[in-house]
Amino acid sequence: MKETNFLKVIAGIENRDPVKVTKVLKAAAFCKVEAVDICDSPEIIQLAKEILKETDTKIFVSSLDPQKLLSSSRIGADYLELGNYDHLYPSGIKINRKEILDAVQTLLDSGETNLSVTVPGYLTPNEQADLAQELCEMGVPIIQTEGGSISSASENGAIGQIEKAKVTLANTIELKKACPRACILAAGGLSAITVPMAIAAGANGVGIGKAISNLASEIEMIASIKSVQESLYNFQVKMSPVL
Repeated sequence: MKETNFLKVIAGIENRDPVKVTKVLKAAAFCKVEAVDICDSPEIIQLAKEILKETDTKIFVSSLDPQKLLSSSRIGADYLELGNYDHLYPSGIKINRKEILDAVQTLLDSGETNLSVTVPGYLTPNEQADLAQELCEMGVPIIQTEGGSISSASENGAIGQIEKAKVTLANTIELKKACPRACILAAGGLSAITVPMAIAAGANGVGIGKAISNLASEIEMIASIKSVQESLYNFQVKMSPVL
């Protein structure tokens, strides 16, 4: 995994449909993205390994169950991700700090070190910073933001996309301040328009989910991924010093 400006395409923690996931994975493979994020289904993990076998794309497996994450590691996951929590909120369920820390400790006690943990976006900025610092001190290398489900857009176009990303961008700034040496992955409501803002806010990489996975065809997904990649690349070029 490269350290800066990487893209993770998120198929979805609840997306267990092999047909839908295949489209996302094939589009990601075609675009040579750095990482994909899939659910903890053994079938889906094996599918990802087969589709991505000729690429350098890393496989993140997301789950809220540390035992399922450990099983995922044994069958080929490159990174274990505790998260995402967005799907819990409509039911009124909120994972708390102790549950997160206990799950991470279980993974660490089992010898897992390639970990990514989502910091819940509903926490206050200070609570997020404190949790991120604890995770970093425990040895978690990747901290992921959240915020897309908390933000809403009142307008269409660029303004709407910025409104949708504003909580994620704010959380990225706070987490980077709390853990300046950590790899911060900004995710939640981002688009090709807002990914440069996430990098400018301190993110090392970005995660894009529904903006890709909700598209109907593989061609549309490829176009969306390419748009994000161009946005990331162009921002990196503009920020590079002139020799």
